[in-house]
Amino acid sequence: MTGHQKRHFNESTLRRELREEFKVLEILRGKVLAKRRAKHLIVALLVVGVVLLVLLLSLVTGLGEAVILGGVPLTTAALIVEYRLYSKRVSVPGQLYNEEYKRRVGRHLIRSLEVDLEFHPDEGVREEVFLSAEFWSSQDYHSYWSEDCLKGKVGNTRMLMAEVHTTRTSDSSTVEIFCGWFVIADFHKRFRSAVVAEPDFAEAKLGRLGRALQKLRGNIELLENPEFEKAFVVRATDPVEARYILTPDMQERMLALQASRGRGVRLAFRESQLFIAIPNRIAGKDWFDPDPRKPASDLLQLRTIATDFVKQTTACLEIVEELNLNTRIWTKE
Repeated sequence: MTGHQKRHFNESTLRRELREEFKVLEILRGKVLAKRRAKHLIVALLVVGVVLLVLLLSLVTGLGEAVILGGVPLTTAALIVEYRLYSKRVSVPGQLYNEEYKRRVGRHLIRSLEVDLEFHPDEGVREEVFLSAEFWSSQDYHSYWSEDCLKGKVGNTRMLMAEVHTTRTSDSSTVEIFCGWFVIADFHKRFRSAVVAEPDFAEAKLGRLGRALQKLRGNIELLENPEFEKAFVVRATDPVEARYILTPDMQERMLALQASRGRGVRLAFRESQLFIAIPNRIAGKDWFDPDPRKPASDLLQLRTIATDFVKQTTACLEIVEELNLNTRIWTKE
């Protein structure tokens, strides 16, 4: 894909090229639908069984309303437990279908793009690597998962990009802490310390008071660029090395990245690598997951998934260009 030109796929051509793959996927999709129908039938039979059992006990014991009032909550609770256990078993074929669809369709798309990247739908960013960027701690969320990994080289820069989902659950709700793309790339300078740049929500909301609070927390100021100061708050173990990394040019490039990817972008520089967290603009979006209710070869679904795939692959290439990561003028090869 010379010059990182955007590629558009014709879904009819894709369906023809993937004809044999779709035959295999349709068999898997049929198993998913069969499991779902069985699940709905079992739930319906359980409901009918509970109702008949309660009515029968009320007639046999002669207690009538007392049996109904006492039996319904208990049987309902048992029904809910059984339903959840069965739902977990039923979800396995659905997960297998998703992974197989993404593996077959995604790898065909990545080959067509002619880039030095590989797609691994069942791989992601390890949690300890995600935490090493220090954007969040393990206490900030309760569940973590990562998938849909793109990895390889963009010019001279090795990089990895994958979906990451973290959520926090309370008694009444589940809240997304981070849902988006996590990028790991070689940085073109060698350094030993850690630098973290996060959205400066404090200064945006509190102005000078927010800046004063940041100083108390040990955050550093980079006075070369007032716009950068307003957009990012920077934490660093070595302020001198932080300025070596965050040159005026890099500050401008980070501002442009934030403008194109959204206010919530976070960047960390650690062990000569760059970590970037890019939140989804659409909450809860699953980029490449197919809908098992639709045929595997459905044209509209294929167009949507191919478009999303090209968008994210292009994003890998653009990030390297936007941050000028391929430049090697500081002896790092």
